[in-house]
Amino acid sequence: IPPPTLAGELYKETHNWITEWHVRHFVLRQGFLQWWMSAEDAQNGVTPNGVVSLLGLQIKLMQTVFSMRTASTKGVIYSFDATTDEGVSKWVESLNKHSEYCEKMRQHMYASANQLREGNGSAEAPPDLAPSAPDLAPSAPDLAPSA
Repeated sequence: IPPPTLAGELYKETHNWITEWHVRHFVLRQGFLQWWMSAEDAQNGVTPNGVVSLLGLQIKLMQTVFSMRTASTKGVIYSFDATTDEGVSKWVESLNKHSEYCEKMRQHMYASANQLREGNGSAEAPPDLAPSAPDLAPSAPDLAPSA
């Protein structure tokens, strides 16, 4: 069972010619963090501006700002500002729960694939379900795996 959905506004750091922070509407659901320009866009079915799978979440906190990357961000670090201590605690706790859900789902899929292979006599694991994907290893000293 996935953790509860969390939705709300956060500031998202953007990089163009200069670094800026923009308010975006976020939805954390079933192991994915998605964001839109506004809550109305999300409610009206507009394609999200961004989607991140939380498998392999690494997160760093600095006051109300949290920076994160996952296996799906391919090294890109996203930074968000929750503006309050309570807000950052709520988002980080929920992100960690959703990341744990992703890991449990990965393990379940891997076990299911093993059962299918055993029934079919196949000995090789599908590469996308391998138990230790190399891109999940931390490669930056300032981002430790989330607990």
